[in-house]
Amino acid sequence: MSSTEKVLFHGERNATDVLTWGQRAIWTAIERTRPSDAYFNFARVIDLREDGLSAGLHTVLTAVGQVVSRHEALRTRMSVVDGGPIQLVSAMGELAVQVVEGTDETAARRADEFTTTAFDYEREWPLRVAVVTTDGVPTHVVLGFCHLAADFGGSVFVLRDLRSAIAGTGVDQTPVLQPLDLAEYQRSAAGLKAARAAADYWARTYQRIPTSMYEHATGAPEQPRYQRAFLLSPALAQASVVLGNRLGTGSAAVLNAAFAVVMRGQTGHDICAMLAITKNRFREQTRSMVSTLALEGLLVVPLDEAADFDDVVRTAWRAAVPAYRYAQYDERDRDRIVDEVSEQRGAHVHPYACLNDLREDDPETDQSIPFAGTPTSELLSRTVLDWLPPLENVSCRFCLHVGNAPEGLAIRLTADTNYLRKSDMTDFLASVESLVVAGAEGPVPLPAAR
Repeated sequence: MSSTEKVLFHGERNATDVLTWGQRAIWTAIERTRPSDAYFNFARVIDLREDGLSAGLHTVLTAVGQVVSRHEALRTRMSVVDGGPIQLVSAMGELAVQVVEGTDETAARRADEFTTTAFDYEREWPLRVAVVTTDGVPTHVVLGFCHLAADFGGSVFVLRDLRSAIAGTGVDQTPVLQPLDLAEYQRSAAGLKAARAAADYWARTYQRIPTSMYEHATGAPEQPRYQRAFLLSPALAQASVVLGNRLGTGSAAVLNAAFAVVMRGQTGHDICAMLAITKNRFREQTRSMVSTLALEGLLVVPLDEAADFDDVVRTAWRAAVPAYRYAQYDERDRDRIVDEVSEQRGAHVHPYACLNDLREDDPETDQSIPFAGTPTSELLSRTVLDWLPPLENVSCRFCLHVGNAPEGLAIRLTADTNYLRKSDMTDFLASVESLVVAGAEGPVPLPAAR
């Protein structure tokens, strides 16, 4: 049994403007990926019972309206005018919310539906909402996000505000930067100065990285061409934290180092370059902003002078600093630089290797060790390596997504099988796990490059 409820929202302004740098980057990726652009959707689910929240349907729907009213990004649609995209903010309107009687599985199915159906960017609000009830009492709120409205980091604040509103403590009213405000900053003198610094970094660095990480075609792509492998590993979750604690780098640097080492083994490149999605929430003004701020940072990990895997982890930790610092830019500057450097080098320069670590921020301090006390051999016996449904079109040859799950660390590898065979994909994930697990026991030599 299901119904649709209309939720009203009220904001402060109707306005249009150019896209922010983050919005433009996602728009470009969407245009390149159509008709598979639902790839960029993502969903978040609030289990009201787990959060200790008990509220009637009216309270939940009212809370949704309050949150959409607070964050302009959730009521911003996109249009194309004179060949260029613009953002259109609406001061008021109504959001259709699905209300469905069901279970945990119902919530999971709604989340899947939200993420597998592309948005109508000009006519549809960039947030889909469903409330799952049991005997008429809300148990879950399912949120489907258009990536033009928010990145994963921004969705954290949507969930925070929604939980507060449902609990009756109200939505935080502290003034927060909106996408329109960010667009104004980015065309200011300070914004343009930051963009020039980032462009200089990309220009210098593109001169020394490989023209592509995976440049040799296999000649026998699968159909569909873009396959997705999935690793779920409690052993990797534990070992990455143990090693990160031992070296004082955090687990993100451990994983980045392992990706670089295994990529070197598959490609022979002594410099690993990855386009690492960077949250860009370092400034106080943007820390709690709901928008798509994440952009590709250029993470470059040199391996030619590393003595062992510990050395690579430290190198990857240091390499993250410029990658993050120069990850705020106008992609039109980057595209110009790519064209210029490619012409100078006589080949198109692009890593075609992406990394998106969706976990919460990884502090450079000791982290609690998951599955403490469980023997590594037992954890390894729980590893799952499987395949996800393939995709028809993706604008990258090699893309890693990293996330946490109750059962362990979850890594999804999407690859163009014209450049990586399916066996290369599973070998990559298995090799990352074995390298980090061995590294947690002490320094290990680097495997030879292929």
